[in-house]
Amino acid sequence: MAKEIVELKMPRDKYELDVPLELSSAETRMISALDDIFLNRLSGTAAADMISNTVSVGANEKAYALLDIRKSTQVDLDGTIYVGGDIIDYQVMDLVKDGNGLSLSFNGSEFAVHGANVAVLSKDCTVVAVLAAEFYSTGIQGVFDLVDNWNRDYLKNADCPDRNLMDRMLALNPRKLPEVYRITRGNVGDVAAKSNAFRKRWMYRKKN
Repeated sequence: MAKEIVELKMPRDKYELDVPLELSSAETRMISALDDIFLNRLSGTAAADMISNTVSVGANEKAYALLDIRKSTQVDLDGTIYVGGDIIDYQVMDLVKDGNGLSLSFNGSEFAVHGANVAVLSKDCTVVAVLAAEFYSTGIQGVFDLVDNWNRDYLKNADCPDRNLMDRMLALNPRKLPEVYRITRGNVGDVAAKSNAFRKRWMYRKKN
C-alpha cells in the first residue's frame, strides 16, 4: 500500500478560491485510490491503529508548546530559534519574531515568510546551521548584520563562530549562495512570493 501511495502522481491542475470546482479525471482516480486504501484495505491493520492514536498538532498547539518549553527551560524568546515553512508555523514564528528571537522561514510558504524575520531559499539546510551558530554567538542583531552582508567575499573573511561550518556552506554552493533575506515591511511581499515559488518548484521536483 505504501508503494501505491508513493507512486500516485500529484495532478498539475491549479484552482482558485471561491471558484466552482470540477475535478479532473486524474484527480478523481487519485482520490478513489486513496479512499480504497484508507477506508477499506487499511482498516484493522496496525498502521490504522497508529494513525487513529496520532494526535495532530496545529498552529495553536505549536505556540502553546513553545511557551511550555520556555517556561520549563527558563529560556526567553530572545534566545530562541524557530525554523518553519508552513501555514501552521505562522503563529509560533510570529511569537518568536516579536520576542526578538530568530524566526527563520526555510523554503517557506507566504504565511511562513510573513511570520519570519529571516527567510532562506536553499536546496540544503547548512545555511540554517550557519545562521543558528551566529545567533547563539551574537544574537539577532548579529544575524541581521550577517544577512545584510550576504556575499561570498564577505563570508570568506567574516569573523564567524564556526569557520569550518561556514566554509562547508560555501563549498556546497560554489556557483550561487543560498538566498537569504532580512524580512522588513518593505520587502515581505516580494520575498514571500519568491519563497513560495521556490518551495513549490523544489517540493514538486523532490516528489517526482
